[in-house]
Amino acid sequence: MVRIEVAIDKNLNSFLEKQAKTNGFSTPADYVQALLVDLQKRAEDRVALEEKLLEGIRSPKVPGDEAFWRARRKKIYDKHPELDPCSQNIPDAP
Repeated sequence: MVRIEVAIDKNLNSFLEKQAKTNGFSTPADYVQALLVDLQKRAEDRVALEEKLLEGIRSPKVPGDEAFWRARRKKIYDKHPELDPCSQNIPDAP
C-alpha cells in the first residue's frame, strides 16, 4: 500500500472524522479510502456503460413497429416488474 499525505483544514478534518464514525470506519483515512474505491468503481462502471451504449448504437438496425415495441416492453417488464409503470403502487385518492 502506498501512503499519501494530504493537508486539509480543521473544518474538513472534523467533517471527515464525523463521517468516518457515522459510517462505521475506524479512521478518517479508512473512510476516504472507501470513498476513493467507490469513485474508482463508478468510473469503471461508466466506461462499461458507455461501451454497451456504443455497441448498441453500432448494432444493426431492426424494424420496430408497434407490435415489436409492445413485445419488447413485455419482455423487459416480465424480467423487471419494478419498472412497469402500470404495476406501480399508486396511493388511493383521499
